[in-house]
Amino acid sequence: MPECSQGEHIYIQVTAETFRSIQSTIHWNEKERKKTNDDSLEIIQFCFGLHPTQATNLKEEII
Repeated sequence: MPECSQGEHIYIQVTAETFRSIQSTIHWNEKERKKTNDDSLEIIQFCFGLHPTQATNLKEEII
């Protein structure tokens, strides 16, 4: 698993369902995970083990 310093840190807001569907392909740091007051939404700091272009494309798809 790549270290976070090798990836790109992006804050995005996703539904819990979306997060579960992509978490297996994204490396993230649970210590940095933050929740909103709405339990159906989570703000998560993802640590992408991807090329920055791939990370940007994924971010756009999610949002």
